[in-house]
Amino acid sequence: IAEDYKRIILAENSDLESVVSFGGENADPPIYGKVYIAIKPFGEQFTTESRKALLKSSIVDRTPLSIEPVIIDPEYTYVIANINTYYDSTNTLDKEGTIRSAILNAITNFSTNNLERFSNRLRFSKFLTALDQVSVGKILNNDARLSLQKRVVPDTQRATRLVLKFANELRSGTLSSTRFTFKNFSCFLDDDGVGNVRIYRFDETKQKVILDANAGTINYATGVVDIPNFALTAYEGIEFYVTCQTQNLDIEPVREQILIMHAQNATVSIIDERLR
Repeated sequence: IAEDYKRIILAENSDLESVVSFGGENADPPIYGKVYIAIKPFGEQFTTESRKALLKSSIVDRTPLSIEPVIIDPEYTYVIANINTYYDSTNTLDKEGTIRSAILNAITNFSTNNLERFSNRLRFSKFLTALDQVSVGKILNNDARLSLQKRVVPDTQRATRLVLKFANELRSGTLSSTRFTFKNFSCFLDDDGVGNVRIYRFDETKQKVILDANAGTINYATGVVDIPNFALTAYEGIEFYVTCQTQNLDIEPVREQILIMHAQNATVSIIDERLR
C-alpha cells in the first residue's frame, strides 16, 4: 500500500521532486494503522501545511478504512566535508583560490545530482571521484573526512528532551556542538567515548571543565543521541547544530531522511604537493 501512495502522488503532482512512503510499523517508534508519506517539492526543502492537507484529501478516498495516511516533511541530515586537495603548482597557473572555488562548485553539483532526495545514499568513492575530476588546477588527488550534522531549534524556556537520529553508525569521541548557554556559562556538547554525552565549558586558561558528565547518551551503533533534560537558555545562531563523524565511509538515509551537502559548510585545504 505504501508504494502505491508514492506512485500515485508522484504521478498526480508535478511540483514534487521526491516522495517516500512507509508503513507505520516501520516508523521509529512503530505506529500501527498509519502510512507515512514524506514529500519534497522542487526548489524547496519543505512544503506548506495547506499543500499537505490538499495532498491528503486527494488520496484519503483511496485509502482502506483501517489505514490513515499522514503527510510529513523530510528530515534533513547535513553532510559536512573536510577536504584536502593536492596539486602541483609547477604544472598549473591556477591559484589556490581558483582551485578552492572549483572544489566547492563540485561539492554543490554532487549534492544536487546525487543527494537531496529520499533514499539517495552518499557513496564515498563516487564523491571523491567527483572531486578528482575537477579540471581546474591539475589536481593530483583529494582526501576527505565526512561528518553528519543535525540542526534543531530547541526550547530555551524549559528543559526538554532532545533526541537526534543520525541513522548511521557513529565514531566514538567525535560528537561536537555549536555554543549554547547552560547555568550562565558558555558551553558545548561532546561525548566521552563510552556512550555518555557531556556538557562542558572552557575556563580562563582554556582548559575543559565538565559541567555535566551524564547529560545524555549516544548509541554509536544506531546513531541515536538522547539528552533527556536539555536545559539550555540560549544558543548561537538561528539553529543549534550537533555534529558527529560516521564510522563508515558510505552514508545511508532512512525513511523520511534526506542527505544534503552545502559547499559553504565545507572546509577545503589546498595543498601544494611540491612543497610537502
